[in-house]
Amino acid sequence: MIPLTVIAGYLGAGKTHLVNRLLKASKEPIGICVNDFGELNIDAALIQNSRGTTLELTNGCICCQLNDDLGAALEDLASTGITRVIIEASGVALPEKIAAYGRNWPGYQLHKTYTLVDASNIRRWLDDKYVGALVATQMQQADELLVTKLDLLGPANSRHWSWMREALKEWQVLPNGALTDAQLQALFAPSEVQTTEAQAATASPLHRPNLVATCTAAEQPISADSIRRLLRTNPHVVRAKGWFTDATQRQYLLQHVAQQTNLEQQPKQQNNSKRNGLVFLHHESTALDLSMLTTQHLSSPTT
Repeated sequence: MIPLTVIAGYLGAGKTHLVNRLLKASKEPIGICVNDFGELNIDAALIQNSRGTTLELTNGCICCQLNDDLGAALEDLASTGITRVIIEASGVALPEKIAAYGRNWPGYQLHKTYTLVDASNIRRWLDDKYVGALVATQMQQADELLVTKLDLLGPANSRHWSWMREALKEWQVLPNGALTDAQLQALFAPSEVQTTEAQAATASPLHRPNLVATCTAAEQPISADSIRRLLRTNPHVVRAKGWFTDATQRQYLLQHVAQQTNLEQQPKQQNNSKRNGLVFLHHESTALDLSMLTTQHLSSPTT
């Protein structure tokens, strides 16, 4: 039986970063199945899997729209000689629906379902009238909660501390830095309490994400200033990610969560490895005009 681990969590919680840390620490061939919300799978391109196999699924909520594709992906992974599978869910997926594959798909055994909790934004998401119920359900359906980005809770977020201190009595903080062998084995260990199929049926209500993905893979250069301007004037964009190249042929990786924006210049040897590809996730009640992305204002981004 191939052990299967599910890594879930709302948008920007650090799922892809954790997958890469697990891959770096492990010496076994691991199959990775990455789902992303939208027609461009940015997360799959960020996975660094040299020993195993990575398969990507696109167009959204893996638990609602991609059931047949997920089954086919598991069949493909099983034939590659991998010894373990990690499924990285999209940020709007219900983890229980995915975990059901680990219980029921021939040749697989569910080990554990994690939901990552972004300490710097979790209070905002839980209080959001659009996504609060979804985020709460993602947390309720996990075997374990892993807290990320605790280091981003500075003075400006002091109102989070009293609530977070209580929460951390039951939640696990994901350690920074390289994972030790002991930490790796703990993260890959099977859950001590396995949810039954009957419990899963009552724990997974139907849901429809109220977010849409606006994507661009335009060929023309895009300036860092126009990215900032677009995000500043469209606060309804809750997540943005991807690559863009400016007029000087410098390529940048964009990571935007809530009001936190990071633009990281990529090494020169990687500049031509990926075309422009940007995904903006926003509330379906509002439109996003990508014509604001221009080659004007060619200043370098600050991180």
